[in-house]
Amino acid sequence: MTIFNFLIFNPSGLCLYFKEFPAATSSKNNPDSWKLMYGLLHGLKGFSQFMAPRPSPSGRYLRCLSTHEYKLHCFETATCVRFVISTDPRTPDLHDQLATIYNTLYVEYVIKNPLYKLGDRIDCELFVTRLDSYLRSLPCFASS
Repeated sequence: MTIFNFLIFNPSGLCLYFKEFPAATSSKNNPDSWKLMYGLLHGLKGFSQFMAPRPSPSGRYLRCLSTHEYKLHCFETATCVRFVISTDPRTPDLHDQLATIYNTLYVEYVIKNPLYKLGDRIDCELFVTRLDSYLRSLPCFASS
């Protein structure tokens, strides 16, 4: 199992953070790739809401998308910030890990950072280091 990349999108679809891991075969580190990813997530969220037999109390409908080549794990906050990890398709659901990233890393080191301006790309050194350390500690990263 392998982690390919990690992204954070703001509610407007702007990629605030992107990290690619060496296991990826081709770089997705460009604005066009990010727009495609956000468009896919936005469309799938709408489709998921439409297809749901009953409304979700949390308003969150999309957790994972799996193909034979990759799996996207998604976590959306109440403010519509989206956290996405792309992994090997055999990786178990990482929704709880994305929630942990949001609660313990993003809120603490980005949102509470007085130097960070909402909507800017995330380059808070402490967040980047802690996030990298956390992702590398996940069992699915061990065999990357």
